[in-house]
Amino acid sequence: MKRKIIIAASLLAAASVLASNAALAYEIEVRTDSFSVSASLVSDVNTERPTIQLLNGDKTEVIYMGEGTSQTNSDYTYTFSFETFGLPKTLETGNYILRIGGDGVETKETTIAFVNIIDKSDALNAVNEAEDKTAAVIENSGKLGIDTSAVEALPDVWKDVISDALAGIDLSNDGTEEQVNEKYEAFLESYTTAAEKAVIAGSDDKAAVAEAIENSEKLGLDKEGAYSKLDDKTAVAEALISRDLSPDITDDELKDEFDGAVLVCVINRLDHGSAREEFEKCAKSGLIDPDMSDFNALGETNKANVFKDLKKKGITDYTKLADAFEEIAASYKKQNTTTGGGGGGGSTGGGGGGSVIQTPPVPDTVTPTPSPEPETDGAAFTDMAGFEWAEEAVEELSRRGVVNGDGSGKFNPQNFITREEFAKIAVTAFDLYNPDAVSSFDDVPGDAWFYTYVSSARESGVVTGISDTQFGAGNNITRQDMAVMLKRILDMTGISADNGGASFADEESIADYAREAVRALSGLGVLNGMDDGRFAPGDSVTRAQSAKAVYELLKITEG
Repeated sequence: MKRKIIIAASLLAAASVLASNAALAYEIEVRTDSFSVSASLVSDVNTERPTIQLLNGDKTEVIYMGEGTSQTNSDYTYTFSFETFGLPKTLETGNYILRIGGDGVETKETTIAFVNIIDKSDALNAVNEAEDKTAAVIENSGKLGIDTSAVEALPDVWKDVISDALAGIDLSNDGTEEQVNEKYEAFLESYTTAAEKAVIAGSDDKAAVAEAIENSEKLGLDKEGAYSKLDDKTAVAEALISRDLSPDITDDELKDEFDGAVLVCVINRLDHGSAREEFEKCAKSGLIDPDMSDFNALGETNKANVFKDLKKKGITDYTKLADAFEEIAASYKKQNTTTGGGGGGGSTGGGGGGSVIQTPPVPDTVTPTPSPEPETDGAAFTDMAGFEWAEEAVEELSRRGVVNGDGSGKFNPQNFITREEFAKIAVTAFDLYNPDAVSSFDDVPGDAWFYTYVSSARESGVVTGISDTQFGAGNNITRQDMAVMLKRILDMTGISADNGGASFADEESIADYAREAVRALSGLGVLNGMDDGRFAPGDSVTRAQSAKAVYELLKITEG
């Protein structure tokens, strides 16, 4: 039997005239009676004599040296290939260095851990005979080729969980290759599953828990969804630790605990749009069981406020989210259906979370607090020749105080618009302005003219930034990013839009995150393509284009 390990690494080779990228790919086959290595290097720098070496851990002894061949590929890269070489089972257990290089190609090294058949057999027998099997694994970790540092720090009750898992398999062996490999694979399966579970559920070291989550393969944790959006993964570890889980927890129960930890982190750390999406997903799956009736009776603005207030509570136990959510939603519903503000409203001010300042409710039948932009008479700008297709939009938005000219009677329709300028237009046009909104983008300082506009857009879920810390202030907004922002606003209204929009010549150039928005808005006539049939997703948006798109969406949302 053999174990196969695939290792991929990146190699950057640089010269005075040429900088090149090369990808080093290894396929390493490990057998218990020999150590077989095959390797190849793909590079855009050629060499006539690619070389390969295997050295001991401190690089004082060359175990193997050989030369390979170079083959030119159709994409102007070169593949360096080497013959497979094997080493006897008497090779000592330890770390070895695999080195590949050649004239003109920067040398690349990687470490390979090797355990010989004799040590592996002895270690398995030792674990099999030990009463405290976890202690035996720790003692023989080098011979077993595993890192047990996180397990060593576990409380004894969680170490017992691992011991119990290993007690259920027979690891005794007679030292033959076939049997040792069979027992070793059985050991790895049981140990890895139990150790992942014990560290994730039982460790009080958030770094160890976070690392175990990242490396987990056996428990089926959902690490592709909301978890992947979190910048600080240790927050999930902290939430799990705070739950003080029992060693009797099942694998399915641990998956639920993980999903619950992710949920509270999304609510407490991401925008309210992401919080609502994850909350509703968990309600649908049955992880939480909130009564959604009061929430569903609210308008979109107050639905957003519910999750803003839920975030302010800072709840870290997902089992307490449903009650808090119901309380907040009921409060908004009651305030929206009362005509006064006095007697009979006692239930809206008390309840839980006395330290939380609740976001003022917005009556669903009344226009939300508008932006502090005065409405003006629609200006007839003097520079709209050639932009007649946008003239109605510009004049109407100017009348509403959404857009302005430059003070000299010009609108400058051909000028590009930045991300913060478009955020202001969107927030103002769709009444999303919140004077108390806050955000923490590094490039949106608190004293910037656009701070409250960007913060309002962030809190309402219209923008998320180009990263967790950067909004992209000063950058021109692209056509596809404008589409995404406008689609999020459309979603707030509850107006549905199918994705059967126009077909563009550069459809494949539209980013995955923007494709649905582009299709939906083009289908509604909010966005159009260029004269040549392209959508031009990465092109900057002009002032005329932004006004036209916002105006067309306003006509739809206002009926």
